[in-house]
Amino acid sequence: LLFRNYTQPYGKTTCIVEDAEGVMWLGTEYGIFEANVPLELPNKIYVSDVNNPFKFSPQNILTVSEEPITALAVSTQAISEGQFGMYPFYAFTEDGTWVLEVSNEGALTRPKPTSRLVCLSQQTTASTDTELIFAANSGVYSIAGSTITLISQMFRPYAYFETSKLPESLKNIATTHGATIVDINEDFNTFAANSVIAYDSVNKRIFVSNHDKGLTYIYSIKSGAWTVVSNFTFVETLNTYPETQVVTQTPSGYKVC
Repeated sequence: LLFRNYTQPYGKTTCIVEDAEGVMWLGTEYGIFEANVPLELPNKIYVSDVNNPFKFSPQNILTVSEEPITALAVSTQAISEGQFGMYPFYAFTEDGTWVLEVSNEGALTRPKPTSRLVCLSQQTTASTDTELIFAANSGVYSIAGSTITLISQMFRPYAYFETSKLPESLKNIATTHGATIVDINEDFNTFAANSVIAYDSVNKRIFVSNHDKGLTYIYSIKSGAWTVVSNFTFVETLNTYPETQVVTQTPSGYKVC
């Protein structure tokens, strides 16, 4: 039998054996592995070979750090026609943020640590036209190249708000214009830790939504201002750039909007 090199990360397979209990074992260049047990290597990124999506050659396997990867993101903005920035790929691990280069062969190379900030999850990342947005324990950040900026600084350390403290005149103005005033009784960083982030490319806005809390914070890239709404939340985003589509949860199920 001829075993093609389709069993990465085990490496090249040289033989396969079934034991008395019916378990299949692979003999590979990296050792012996049980065939039906997935090998977890959470600190590595695998890039398939050109024109062969089923083959992962060793030179296309990149170890980012010693810690697991929590999220991956790419920069979508070219710095000139046909040319992207030096660091078009980002890896967020449990020990910080890393920027990666792309080789001429399409492989990811030269991971470089750029910050000790730890992205919370894949759902708390979003690509804008010029930068990436991600949430860490200390707030919501933007990253462009290797420059990271805190954009939720107005909420530090706390930004509690009680509607009972508003003057009646302001409440009446809000009601007249159909606005709803809500209480904010939780640290924003705690709120963001369990949220989902989406990007509205048409209006240049970033949404940080927490369905369990019933609130969505909205950040305007144009003005640098934040607002909050209580009549719209979502639980997942869909990759439909340049359009923005999210999944909302209703009593009757889920809905794409």
